[in-house]
Amino acid sequence: MKPKPANILSLIAFRRSPCDRPTRTPSELLPQVGGRTVAFRFLAGFASLFFLWQPDARAQVGSAEWEANEAAMRSTRVLSLPQSIDTPRSELEVVPRLHIETGEEGFEASRASFSYFPRPSANLAGNETPFAYVQETLPPPILTPDSPFPTEIIAAEPVFGSLADEFASTPRFYAAESSEPGLGHERLAFSLFDIDAAQPANQFRARVQIAHGYRVPDRAEYFWAATGGPLGPPLGESSINYQEARLRVEMGSKKFSTSFEVPFRAVDPELNSNHAGLSDMQLAIKTVLLDGNQWMLTQYFGTKFSTGSAKMGLGTGSVALEPGLLFRNRLRESTWLHGEMKFWFPLAGDLNHRGQVLKFATGINHVYWETDSKALIPSLELSTYSILNGLARDSSQQLREVDGDFVLNLTPGIRYAADNRGDFGLFEIGAGWAIPVTTQRLADSLLMIESRWFW
Repeated sequence: MKPKPANILSLIAFRRSPCDRPTRTPSELLPQVGGRTVAFRFLAGFASLFFLWQPDARAQVGSAEWEANEAAMRSTRVLSLPQSIDTPRSELEVVPRLHIETGEEGFEASRASFSYFPRPSANLAGNETPFAYVQETLPPPILTPDSPFPTEIIAAEPVFGSLADEFASTPRFYAAESSEPGLGHERLAFSLFDIDAAQPANQFRARVQIAHGYRVPDRAEYFWAATGGPLGPPLGESSINYQEARLRVEMGSKKFSTSFEVPFRAVDPELNSNHAGLSDMQLAIKTVLLDGNQWMLTQYFGTKFSTGSAKMGLGTGSVALEPGLLFRNRLRESTWLHGEMKFWFPLAGDLNHRGQVLKFATGINHVYWETDSKALIPSLELSTYSILNGLARDSSQQLREVDGDFVLNLTPGIRYAADNRGDFGLFEIGAGWAIPVTTQRLADSLLMIESRWFW
């Protein structure tokens, strides 16, 4: 007596290949679908006829290839997927791929690959229907990061099935730690002291500069007007001390900005009288020329106005221009390189005394510590000043040429940034100390303390 399939899908699933298909008519198949209505038997017979009466495929391929396929299919039959659209998703699970053997050996499980193949029923004999229900293959489980092996496991999504074998023998799986950039990475573009940042910004800066032992202040009329003349202080000085409070406002966009700086100066000369008051104001424009992932190049143009009293040593007594080029380079995500090249020259003043000054500076800063709202950023800057021509008068009241004077300063600094999301925006405070390296120097020491607000 022939076994009855569980349903028409099982009947279709166990059809044989075209090369050794039994010659049975739909009428012989209809009794195997017992317990159904006449209409359903008719549909079952029609479906069986459609699947079993296939055209002879021998003519579509070569004879040798057909015979090879026929021999392989007689020895081993691989089941089609006997699931329907009505199969509940909850009844699907992982099972190895199964091959159906035609002999008495029955079914053998092969773990050669994972696939969507069904699980056989517990009692299998002869040609009985081998499927109790349809189940779907899922990859082997992997460990959760905080679960001991192997009691608590979680099944991976199918797309991660290829990773299951890699972690199956690992006692514990740890997720790779990742950190998001904090506030320090945002402030690297601006954390400088002696170098102007290449990145334009909306900011207000208040800086205090304390200089001790500033050498020959009227050298090339870079700090003072020519002494002993109609504009400058009456006597030449070899060294002075001074303090400045400089207020700067910069506004613009990511590609362009304008800044205006108002300095207040107090001078303490050795031979001349002490004075304090407004110094020379300065206007500067930044225009970004290149803004790449690694490099930024910015054109700089500064103008210094004669607003301070040259006679009291608070200004130079003439308008000066300072074109330049600023740059920055991202060495690493937390380490940036900065630099500037500026050329300062006056438009008026003493024709013999005045001169030009070429400044080149480079520096590096690094995020030492940061959170989402706080950061600590140290920096190190190297600045050179080359006096191209001009004169200077020291305390001996003798003039000397300063062509070729070269000054090298090393400026270490540190800056603390905090973003409290308040009305005043992001706040920074920092200090830098310019230390002379060469015997020719601008000042014996220059301390810079500043605070900034960004919006």
